[in-house]
Amino acid sequence: MVKQINKLIFYYKPCKFFIDASAANLYKLLAYSHESHYMDYERLKGKELEDVLYNSRYGGCRSPLIVPIPFNKEHENMMRMLQTFV
Repeated sequence: MVKQINKLIFYYKPCKFFIDASAANLYKLLAYSHESHYMDYERLKGKELEDVLYNSRYGGCRSPLIVPIPFNKEHENMMRMLQTFV
């Protein structure tokens, strides 16, 4: 699965790649393969975590490329943004 995702990322060259935060192992594998630094989101807490995640999501094309999103909490916002985009 990681190999196929890497092929798609290489082919389409996305600005951001959102992944479900519950898939921690998949996130770690992708982050290690695409970024010079690895952000350990699991160790962050409270306001610091919120700030880092907000900047990662809405920071434009700046790093990080791989951004974990808690889909169970953010699915409505993501669908709203997708509908606006499409």
